Amino acid sequence: MAELKQQHHFEYNNTPLPREEQQLEVKQHPKLIKNKFSKLEKVIVSVILTVFLMLAVATVRLTTTIAKSEETISQIQSDISTKEHQISELEQQKNELSSVERIKQAAEKSGLEAHEESIRKVTK
Repeated sequence: MAELKQQHHFEYNNTPLPREEQQLEVKQHPKLIKNKFSKLEKVIVSVILTVFLMLAVATVRLTTTIAKSEETISQIQSDISTKEHQISELEQQKNELSSVERIKQAAEKSGLEAHEESIRKVTK
């Protein structure tokens, strides 16, 4: 049959260790603390942080560029609507000034007579 493994019995002593022994157990080798991360890990982390910062800066720059572009577009649109309004007012004035009745009135004031056979109508 199989042999039984021997079990060791240890006594548990609940007495606290002296201060000197406790301090010795806590101390670690300085190289272990200093070399917690390898050079490759440090390089990878620094590259990732650099890329992240570059993306953040690029995002901010793009956002400000977009905001400036939108402001310019809205200003141009308001200029266009103002110009369109001015154009419509000027066309209305042109139509009023070039009406046939107004021209006949101006001719009659000047003492000119209208001959129906010599009047021609021109359209664009």
